[in-house]
Formats: sequence, C-alpha cells, structure tokens
Amino acid sequence: MVRELRQAAAQRGQVLPADDSAKRRIASWENGHSTPDGFYGTLLGDAFQVAPAVLGLAQDPGGDAELLDAGYPDSPDTAISTVDRLWAADLNQYEPLLQTEPSEPAWNEASLRWLVAPEPSTR
Repeated sequence: MVRELRQAAAQRGQVLPADDSAKRRIASWENGHSTPDGFYGTLLGDAFQVAPAVLGLAQDPGGDAELLDAGYPDSPDTAISTVDRLWAADLNQYEPLLQTEPSEPAWNEASLRWLVAPEPSTR
C-alpha cells in the first residue's frame, strides 16, 4: 500500500513522509483509530483507480493549501472553523501540517490585530 500511495503521490507531484510514518498512518486507518484526510483520500482513490467517494472518503480539493495558509480570521465563526480544522489535522498527525515551519509574520499579525482591532460589535 505504501508503494502504491507513493506512486500516486509522485504522479501528482507530491511527496509522502518516510515509510515508517506512512505505515503507521495506514495501520491507524486499518484499526479504526483515524480515517484518511483529503490528501490521503485522493491518493487512495488514485491507487485503487476510483473516486475517493467510492471508498467512502471525502475529497477536499485545495483544502490542504487553505489549511496551511490559514490567516487571521475575519470573524469568530471563521476562527472556530479554522481552529477545528487545524486541531483535527493535528490529531490525525497530518504530515504537511506537522512539517510546516511556523510563520513569524503570522504571529506578529495576530498579535497586532488583537492589540489594535476595534472592539467587536455585539451580536
């Protein structure tokens, strides 16, 4: 399975983590501890030559880039949604998220907005 996923990733110009990490992730799916996210769902679909939905997996095209490029939210609802997605990705040990370096400008932007943003209006 790791070889098939690696081939599917290479065809898409993507890279999988080390074999040991990929094997642990597959074992987690097989044991029912987690389910494949959009990134792996797409690769599994490619490996089995079916749509991810056929495998019972949701496909989230572009979701990876959106997740990794999360910025300061415009509203509390957006913030909650972003934190929820980041938390789920962290719990599922989503490799691209875990391997991405923290962004100093993002920390600075969040702090600055918190300090100088106008008071939120009441709902």
